[in-house]
Amino acid sequence: MTDRLHILVAEDSAVQAAVLCRLLSENGYRVTLARDGQAAWELLERTPEPPALLISDIEMPLMDGYSLCRKLKADSRFRGVPVILLTNLGDPLHVVSGLQAGADNYITKPFDHKLLLARVASLLANPGLYSQPERAEPLSFKLDDQDFTICSGRAQILNLLLSTFEGAVWQNEQLRRTNEELSSAHREIAAKNEQLKELMALQNQFLGMVTHDMRNPLGIIQGYSRILANGLAGELTEKQAKFSEAIHRSARSLIALVNDLLEISEIESGNLRLDRQPTDLVALVEQAVELNGFLAEDKNIRISSSLSPVPLALLDPNKIEQVINNLLSNAIKFSHPNSQVSLDLRASREGWVELVVRDQGQGIPKEEQANIFQHYQRTSVKSTAGEKSTGLGLAIVKRIVEGHGGSISLDSEPGRGSVFTVRLPLIPPEIK
Repeated sequence: MTDRLHILVAEDSAVQAAVLCRLLSENGYRVTLARDGQAAWELLERTPEPPALLISDIEMPLMDGYSLCRKLKADSRFRGVPVILLTNLGDPLHVVSGLQAGADNYITKPFDHKLLLARVASLLANPGLYSQPERAEPLSFKLDDQDFTICSGRAQILNLLLSTFEGAVWQNEQLRRTNEELSSAHREIAAKNEQLKELMALQNQFLGMVTHDMRNPLGIIQGYSRILANGLAGELTEKQAKFSEAIHRSARSLIALVNDLLEISEIESGNLRLDRQPTDLVALVEQAVELNGFLAEDKNIRISSSLSPVPLALLDPNKIEQVINNLLSNAIKFSHPNSQVSLDLRASREGWVELVVRDQGQGIPKEEQANIFQHYQRTSVKSTAGEKSTGLGLAIVKRIVEGHGGSISLDSEPGRGSVFTVRLPLIPPEIK
């Protein structure tokens, strides 16, 4: 115990003051609090017996910690009271200013509770050291182009510098512990990422198995519903034909979803297999235009194409056909009836070819464009005839294009339509 030694605390921060008072009181000290330097000095003058120790913040209104310390050390009544200065600042100039003011110790905030209590105990254990201050010749020096003169004794200088060094050591220890915690957190995150990769791989494997098993029965449903709708299994009533057509459309949508899920699970598993071979892109585009023409006719949308001769490209024709079909069907899906969709194919700079799909549709808001190529992402833009979307098509397109060493970009503005530009190398980079 400390026999209730009296400590005066000068601190303008209510939070810091509460922490200091509670810490010191819980450790057996009697504490008086002043909210600034001026209030602390007035308390000193009214107190019959000087406190055993003064702990003062530096930056305070009315009278700062340096001024309070100088005034205390200049008064014979309080000269023997040791002073600890608290500051948020770690500049060497502030240490020198503390020496000039006659401070005995220096702690940088935020402080460690054990460190502060150890400093308090050390100063209070040697009361005679401060009651008879050592006289010293003035010491002048220059620091950061400023001239300083201090008259502190050697013991006081040593004590203050040692406290500053101890504070630096403590801060370094805190940094070391923080770095160790960060390293541990990084290792834990890396381990969690590995677990996540394993779970994602299992998810993709499961998804692939389920969707693969679903495709065959869905194909049978689609085929038989078409046979029924066409009356090939017997004459149907108007209502029965309508139901059969609805079954056929639903089965077709489900098969499209299953195919997209299979494709994305394969890609996400890192199993995008490309069967590259010399490919006539002009023929692929013409085939896609013809295939999607039926969809366009339903909405009276005209597909125009401008196909410049381009050399044979070393690509996977089935995958690239999937890219073209997806971009064209998307353009039709989100375009208004009686509008136009255009498709341009041209050689760009040497060794590259560009495929541009342009529509006169609704356009995509700028804030939604960043995620347009992420899977399961849908925009606020709705199809113009109620067509369904899986939110996977553009994600698949992007991965196929990038798997070929190419790129895809979007230029869109609400009310002005969208332009998708695909750039593909004629020869894959790894073969050049």
